[in-house]
Amino acid sequence: MIAGVIASCGAEPVLYAMQGVNLDTDAVSTCKNVVDGWVDEWNQERKTGVAEYKTIPLYTAPPAPVVPDEKPMPEASKMHAIDAVAAIAEVRGWNACRAAMLKTAPKQENF
Repeated sequence: MIAGVIASCGAEPVLYAMQGVNLDTDAVSTCKNVVDGWVDEWNQERKTGVAEYKTIPLYTAPPAPVVPDEKPMPEASKMHAIDAVAAIAEVRGWNACRAAMLKTAPKQENF
């Protein structure tokens, strides 16, 4: 079920792994056909008609966008005039940049 949700988002597997009972080796490859071959071989050595091993895709998560926290306005009354002007301009610029990041960020659906 989760693989279908991941695939619907357009994600591509980065690795394939063999999953099964009493697996005593790291069976991972970037090639699905290689892992499928291992799975077939291991399943042939087991009970007929009972597939104990299977190939599973492994995905990476997309990087999460990072937007900095909003900066509060400084207390200009406690600063020299030139410092207050610079501090206010810096905060306004920071928050405007932050707002632009949030505005252009793709909307994400909750699954």
